Amino acid sequence: MSETDFQSWIKNKLPFFELMSAQVSFVLENLLKQNGINYLSVDSRTKTLEGINEKIKRKSYSNPRDNLTDIAGVRVILYLEEDVEKVCSIIKGTFTVDEKNSVSDLTRLATDKIGYRSTHFVCDIGMNRIEIPEYKSFAGLKFEVQVRTILQHAWANLTHDRVYKIGTKLPEHIKRKVNLYSGMLEIVDLGFSEIVKDVEKYRVEITRDDVADIELQSINSLNLIEFMIRYCKEHNYKHMDKVTFENIGEVIDQVIDELKLYNILTLKGVKDILPKGYIKKLNDLDIITTIIGMLRDAMMINDYNILYDSGVNWTFAGSNEEIDKFKSLMETYLGKDKSRDLFTKFEVVETYDF
Repeated sequence: MSETDFQSWIKNKLPFFELMSAQVSFVLENLLKQNGINYLSVDSRTKTLEGINEKIKRKSYSNPRDNLTDIAGVRVILYLEEDVEKVCSIIKGTFTVDEKNSVSDLTRLATDKIGYRSTHFVCDIGMNRIEIPEYKSFAGLKFEVQVRTILQHAWANLTHDRVYKIGTKLPEHIKRKVNLYSGMLEIVDLGFSEIVKDVEKYRVEITRDDVADIELQSINSLNLIEFMIRYCKEHNYKHMDKVTFENIGEVIDQVIDELKLYNILTLKGVKDILPKGYIKKLNDLDIITTIIGMLRDAMMINDYNILYDSGVNWTFAGSNEEIDKFKSLMETYLGKDKSRDLFTKFEVVETYDF
């Protein structure tokens, strides 16, 4: 293809490359969510005509239509190294991969490579999707998918201008440092994956342990949630949480600090502070609260002044009916005078359903 023909072709196809990169990004992000893979971002980009011509000149491409495989690109940035392989499998199962032009990160620390590489796939949409009308305009077009962890992405950004722009044939003492630090980042990446596995293993273990054994444990953000879930099940109480460790992790840390104000350091201490007949009273008043709410109820009933004097600034929010139920609960354990004092020290905000 002559240069004139290529310029005519790329000007015609560039809008479709832009559409394709956005569509591939959408498909991949959807698949990551379906497969429960946590990710930082899925971004798409398309080279400009100026960028395309600059690369053709820099690389001395004789057949740019075939040589240029990254006009459209998608970058997937993951949290964990162990998820890279999962995403690679998704890409291979979703698109047609050009193995010849794709690069695995397994060789990123080879002696003749510099830097902490990511995995690059060169793909096309695939025969199945090309049959779908909205994909037909992408026939014959290729795109690149990069898969990186956050650390790989940081390394790539740091080294792009300062290393690759001055060439990869660096002096040996500099090359050695680059590979050394690259290897250190790889160890950290793998270390994060190991920590996540250890956490998952611990979660499984505490669900299998006897309640008596769990009670002896010092409180942490994992076993406190599991203990309260068991407590609710044993007392036939349905709390409102759809509990995940991700959506209440930060709040549970705050609660642990609040429990320390009461010198409660073990799960047995948590059990002991939960008021006698508390679950029955919740059910009688038709109060559906959260695990966090239950723990804070227990602390207030024990001695709300400990929280107040420590500068804890809570707000009770709910509908008028919910607030009345909560006041009845507090009056049961504190009496009217103390309950009234409680609600003067902590703000009450009525919310409305629309």
